[in-house]
Amino acid sequence: MKLLLALIVLIFSSQNSQVVSLALSTTPATSVPCPANSTGFNNVCYRAVNTTATWINAAIDCISQGGNLASVSSDFVNDFIVNLAQQKFGNPTRFWLGGSSSMLSNGSWVWIDGNNMTYTNWAMGHPRNVSSYDSIQMHGPSGTWYDASREFMAPYVCEVPSVGTANQCYDNWYYLAATNKCYRVITKKNTFLNQRSSCYSFDGDLVSIHSTGENFFVGALASKAFNNTYQELFIGLKYTSSKWSWVDETPYNWWPNKWNLTNLGSYNYYGLIETGTTTNQFSWDYDSSSSTYPAICDSDPSFLKKEKKIVN
Repeated sequence: MKLLLALIVLIFSSQNSQVVSLALSTTPATSVPCPANSTGFNNVCYRAVNTTATWINAAIDCISQGGNLASVSSDFVNDFIVNLAQQKFGNPTRFWLGGSSSMLSNGSWVWIDGNNMTYTNWAMGHPRNVSSYDSIQMHGPSGTWYDASREFMAPYVCEVPSVGTANQCYDNWYYLAATNKCYRVITKKNTFLNQRSSCYSFDGDLVSIHSTGENFFVGALASKAFNNTYQELFIGLKYTSSKWSWVDETPYNWWPNKWNLTNLGSYNYYGLIETGTTTNQFSWDYDSSSSTYPAICDSDPSFLKKEKKIVN
């Protein structure tokens, strides 16, 4: 009998040890300090915004806070976000995440912060693969995802920078962690060369773009500057000697689908990004050197900080 009791205690202890070990190994760390009105989880700060907005306006607001609409990489993150939303928005609720199928012309679902969508939690029968339902809503308390029209009004959850990383750039510049660059919109129209000179005066250059996430970020900033109306702005792209290149001499290694225009003759052209379009792709266009448009600059934040110290 004593032997049986000892065996039961040993098994129970072993099982409890495994449970504790499993709990410790799967509980994400929350070591980063987060700003006011945000909560840390797995070294990311999240802010639930209890104001309704369209998907694009929600994305722009998160960008203006130095972050992005939230992306989800695991069950743990999904559970955390739905619980955070229940605390802030009530229950039941539905709110925006940072996923879209309209950024790429093939309709693939991607996160706007550039992370791969390796984890999903779609409700049964979703996504419906209908072009007008192109943005991800999470529903609580289930935590399942639904494809919805970007024009729907809903609250949203942002990922925001931790304390100490929020002020990477000058005022009127916006930081993107994925590229470690600062971005600024020039709303006044001018020629390509004059806009480049203006970027120089701000310690930057006309923007170069190298990914879907960066293109969305640049387009969203431009849309914010022009209140989501249609506008074209100069980027740092030029067509000379029958080829496209970036003025900052970074590799010309990415462009929106269907953009890679060649055989434009021996003329010189300059690249533009469009805002206020019916999708979130922020397509590119081009025009001649004599035309005038607003523009977008970028800069290295470490360089901006160095220059700021010299000025001060």
